Amino acid sequence: MPFQSLSNDVLGLILLEVHKSSRQTLFSTLRTSKALHDCTKPLVYRDCVLDLSDSKLEETNDRITSWIETEREVLRYIRWLSVVQPQHSYHSTPTNRDELRYSSLITLLSQLRGLVKFIFALHEPMPVDLLDCLDSFLPDIQLHVRNWTRKSISTPFGDPGELTLANSHLLRTIQASVYDGDGEIDLRRAAFMRIVTLAPNLESYNWSSHRTGGRLIRRMSPQRYEEQARLIEEFVVDRPVKKVLKAIHINHNVSSMKDQVGIVDLGKLERLEGISIGRDVDEGLKGIFSSLKALDIRVSRWRTELNPKPFIDFLFSLPSLEELSISDDLKYIDLESLLSYHGSTLRTLHLHETETVAILQNPRRTLSLDDLRLIRDSCPRLYDLGIDISYIRADPQESEIYAVLSTFGNIYSLTLNYDLGIGLYSALRREKDDLRDAIRHRINALIDKQNATVKLEAIWAEVAGPKLQEMLVQVGKQDREISKRKRVSYEQSMRTRYKLENGVVVALSEPKNSF
Repeated sequence: MPFQSLSNDVLGLILLEVHKSSRQTLFSTLRTSKALHDCTKPLVYRDCVLDLSDSKLEETNDRITSWIETEREVLRYIRWLSVVQPQHSYHSTPTNRDELRYSSLITLLSQLRGLVKFIFALHEPMPVDLLDCLDSFLPDIQLHVRNWTRKSISTPFGDPGELTLANSHLLRTIQASVYDGDGEIDLRRAAFMRIVTLAPNLESYNWSSHRTGGRLIRRMSPQRYEEQARLIEEFVVDRPVKKVLKAIHINHNVSSMKDQVGIVDLGKLERLEGISIGRDVDEGLKGIFSSLKALDIRVSRWRTELNPKPFIDFLFSLPSLEELSISDDLKYIDLESLLSYHGSTLRTLHLHETETVAILQNPRRTLSLDDLRLIRDSCPRLYDLGIDISYIRADPQESEIYAVLSTFGNIYSLTLNYDLGIGLYSALRREKDDLRDAIRHRINALIDKQNATVKLEAIWAEVAGPKLQEMLVQVGKQDREISKRKRVSYEQSMRTRYKLENGVVVALSEPKNSF
């Protein structure tokens, strides 16, 4: 049946599926025929991204002016709008440039009657004028704030933008990733949690804090600690707005979740991510997460042996999960017992051990062939699997692992984490060593872009089961916390990531060199 005989509604549904799989292909259809052009254009402008960085601001403002003055039909099509600002350092002193950054955007927003979702992803505070515009002209949209920050880390309570955001009925999600105060009074978490506590329609939040690092550790004096504590008290909310959140991501100990009881109905929380778990788990948390479906948890490492009973009991106090990710110290996890409880419902399972410098003396634990078969047989609904493959451990062999993976009948997405070999190469280890040389050779086959495609396609051919459609290959830990003061490390420059779809490499991040 020719396209011309299809109704616009049917064409729209077909093009919507094209949009989901390949936006570039959608652009190509604009030049095919008038019928396809008319059906495609609303989808092209359905999800728009505006770059407000200094280098792109003039171009973006011209684009907005063109929409408003000569292409007004575009305004009817926009449903999701994101504003971004790559590689920008925020300065707390306002400038004329900052006013220009938002004036055209505010004019545009005042005319977007069909907008459903607005994402503010700039690395600077959201201005009051922009919040007021959304509240006045788009009172039913969903607001998502990424890269939340403050005018300064020590700005006291009372910032107008923060007060407005905290009471916004539009705010649905908020995310922040910060480094520690480095010896300064730091009120960011207090300000962030005040917004979380008050926002009436918030659905999820994401808070990640990182160490500044470096050899010089700056500490506050006792007087400064007292001053910080006094200032934090000003952010405390007397009457929290208790709410139902779908998801929380917070890189604190799981026991800290008990502090959330006053503002979040933990019994209805569906996703809990980023948390760590160690020697002690608050007994009051057992059984409280009665609706939890997804858990991402890191086992805190200790120099002495850890009694695993507290966190094993915690895992067994949860409802049967659909998604489970556990990283580090997997030796404390009884996989058979864990899967006997959660396996029948799991659709996603990621088990990952972080690579350490002492890689030869203490190789990370990897799953045995029996472990893999146990996962396969215990998790009939498994859709997404992530495991480690170690070049340091000779048993099991790579090919044996791939052979078992190919027997997983329902796996759609597979993540393989390979050793990068941190600690294998240094000025103190340049002597001839056959073992190290052999390991480096195998690692270089994955991080050398000239050879990697052949290697990756060979891996796909071995692991591909009947339903596998995508594979993520990661060499080295991709999200290891890196000091902001530290120079680029070997791991930062060498870690590599590839994505394959149906056996074809479609995306990669390349290392600077090989070794």
